[in-house]
Amino acid sequence: PRTLGASKYGFSRIWKVFIDLFTLRLVLNFSERPMLWFGSFAVTLFLASLTILSWLAFNWQDRVVWSGIALLSISSAMIFLFFGLICELAVHYAQKGQ
Repeated sequence: PRTLGASKYGFSRIWKVFIDLFTLRLVLNFSERPMLWFGSFAVTLFLASLTILSWLAFNWQDRVVWSGIALLSISSAMIFLFFGLICELAVHYAQKGQ
């Protein structure tokens, strides 16, 4: 038996290990092709904005709020695409220099 303190290993640690393994998998898979990672976020945000805008075509209540959210979503999608492009160029030139 343990004489001092309490064990930090238990069922709550399973989620932390799962998140660590998931993060490691993402880093290893997307380190060579970062545009896939950023592009998936951009496509998701763009589809969300298209859904909001198509909903606004039929519902005009609260159009100021939802049009602002759609605009924010489209601009965030563009930012993610540009980040992906910049990261893709950085990976390309880092591999080219080796």
